[in-house]
Amino acid sequence: FEPDRDYSEVTEIVTEIWYGGPERYRLEYRSSREPDWSYLYGNVVNGDEAWLYLQNRCGPENRTGDDPRWCDGRLRAVHGPSSELGVAGDSFARPGSLGAVIGAYGPGSCRSAHLQGEDVVLGRTTYVVAITPDADNCPPRGEYEQGIRIESVRDTSETLWVDKETFLILKDESKQREGVGTSSVSQIEVGTEPPDSTFTYEASQGIKIQEVSDINEAKEALGPPLR
Repeated sequence: FEPDRDYSEVTEIVTEIWYGGPERYRLEYRSSREPDWSYLYGNVVNGDEAWLYLQNRCGPENRTGDDPRWCDGRLRAVHGPSSELGVAGDSFARPGSLGAVIGAYGPGSCRSAHLQGEDVVLGRTTYVVAITPDADNCPPRGEYEQGIRIESVRDTSETLWVDKETFLILKDESKQREGVGTSSVSQIEVGTEPPDSTFTYEASQGIKIQEVSDINEAKEALGPPLR
């Protein structure tokens, strides 16, 4: 999430997540604005090993910085230890309880969360959790919290719809001074184990997966915009 970026022209943003247990997940994020821009980001974790892959295609007017890899459209992939490359885990790992969801908005987060009630999303019963700014629990303005500028956090209230069985967030409504934004799950399957092949990454023909030992090597290999 990049709060300073204008997403008004993005025609499609899709995130897919597969869970296969506490140490196995796969995330793919795809966005596009045809015909001149598309972005693919993936993170696969399977026990002690993990993969990151990235592809960014855009025109010169969308390029930021001097790195020639920024918009070249090439798919790049790395493989290494999950302790270093499981970068999506903090944001997308499956919570173990409602308390874990609420606890993520504790001291130092600039926000507080409380249970507001229950509702139904996609035919599933959910907890409704209200998140409100907590100015007394914030670092100074201009600093960052979880990669997001504190100003954005201070001025944002959210409502989460949390699935009662899996504790996954099925809907998120965010209210800022600029307006209201909503992200929601369009489909959820529970009780069907994804095949083992879901939690490994095999690049298409001609794409070499580079071995790395830490996240810094991964960033260097993949280039922007991961960097």
